[in-house]
Amino acid sequence: MTARTTLLFARHIAQFLVLGALLALSLSARAAIFTASASACGGDYDTQTDAAALAQVVQISCTGTHYGNAAAIAASSGLGASADFTHFCCQTAGGAGSWARVETQVLISGPAGSTDPVLVSLNLVLKGGLSGNTTEDYNRRAIGMDVAIGYVGSFYGEMWTLSDSSGITSGSRGPLAPSGTNCYFGCDITSPEFWIRTNTPLDFRMLLTAEVGTGTGTSYGAASAYDTFYFPLSGPVFNLPAGYDATIYGMNVEGNRVVGVTTVPEPSSAGTVALGLLLMALLRRRARRL
Repeated sequence: MTARTTLLFARHIAQFLVLGALLALSLSARAAIFTASASACGGDYDTQTDAAALAQVVQISCTGTHYGNAAAIAASSGLGASADFTHFCCQTAGGAGSWARVETQVLISGPAGSTDPVLVSLNLVLKGGLSGNTTEDYNRRAIGMDVAIGYVGSFYGEMWTLSDSSGITSGSRGPLAPSGTNCYFGCDITSPEFWIRTNTPLDFRMLLTAEVGTGTGTSYGAASAYDTFYFPLSGPVFNLPAGYDATIYGMNVEGNRVVGVTTVPEPSSAGTVALGLLLMALLRRRARRL
């Protein structure tokens, strides 16, 4: 094999590396899907799904004896949901609710070629709260959160208030539950620790709900997390060991931080692209000398 033939063969190998790696990048992560739904008065319901960047639903309805509003938004900047309901005596029970969801993938990147699991936790921020006065009849308002990651499983949290003629009680439950029922200025939430495989894209889902339910008497309540359910804008998204990074595709998370980029290359494939481009440059330089 002549030197020029060897050079051409090597050049084809380099091109193959680049094209193969770029194809791997395009297939490595599924596009994020955003869905938002809202319902009021038990009959008016709407939902919207948008695979690009945004889904939004608004319902304002009910006449006569009760009034309800529900709205939801799901986008790469976070999830929002809100509901409020006013009920007058003495009609059938009613309520309003909404939910916003994103379905995408997460990648925890570490040493090249390794899929060994690492112990991590996820940081989240919720802005919103519950309101309403003591009512003569049952009125429950709640905000719920859920995060599911591949084979790891799901983590949920809920904060709620319940009011009737005896007063208002409140509480929270679940591993993602905020410390209180007022997060208007933001509640920081950290999930329990879990083991996750590295260098392996895994399904990732976030869900936010807001609901208000009433009895047959006069009552009013509101649940609003419409500002956002998202990740810290300063600080890490995941708590990771040194030398590891995280990407959540379509949710502006790159290098384990919230940034303005919606998708980033998978580290192993990005390295292959760089290797192929470098090899092609060296081969072009050598070709000029032959």
